[in-house]
Amino acid sequence: MFSGQGTQRPGLADLLRADLPAFRAALATCDDLLRPELGRSVLDLLADPADLAETRWAQPALFAVG
Repeated sequence: MFSGQGTQRPGLADLLRADLPAFRAALATCDDLLRPELGRSVLDLLADPADLAETRWAQPALFAVG
């Protein structure tokens, strides 16, 4: 849905996350899998996307919502 570097935006998947339980569940699964590698929560990153300008945070966020 949101593939590609530079497509990250604040609120990028908020409507899908709010309205679709399956999307929320998939994000939670990605968070569980990525958290040990990243040392932080992708869900927290999406909730406060100030770090999305950095590739090391943007790419996992895009993977999680894509």
